Amino acid sequence: MRWDDVARAGRIAAAADPVLAGIYGASIRMGATAQDFAVPGLEYQIIADTAGELWEPIIVQWDQWVSDYDDLVASERALRKLFDHDLPVVIEGVYMWSVFTDGASLVDAPDRAGFYGRAVRFRLSPIREDLRPGRST
Repeated sequence: MRWDDVARAGRIAAAADPVLAGIYGASIRMGATAQDFAVPGLEYQIIADTAGELWEPIIVQWDQWVSDYDDLVASERALRKLFDHDLPVVIEGVYMWSVFTDGASLVDAPDRAGFYGRAVRFRLSPIREDLRPGRST
């Protein structure tokens, strides 16, 4: 099980990124309830996790909520810079493959809603954790 390590690493990396911190401030968090919805806000959630013989792929979705289109573009660029790589990387101490998989709009008509929303997903694949007795990760 590595989803907890990946979630922690992603949260820390996003909060430390100057572009994302400038747009969202302290509003970077794990997916919240509808009552906690905020603009601007950056939320992440684990969509899926699986295990293979060596790697443990995890799909993480980041939901970006902003009132300005330029902030939306800057936010996605920053997320891709953090989590879309051709080779394995170390993110906050976790060695993994990290690639962009897809994105989608979260708002049908931003002009009417008064804000922009876009989801982007990344497949983060850390080395599988060995939980057998007497073994360490």
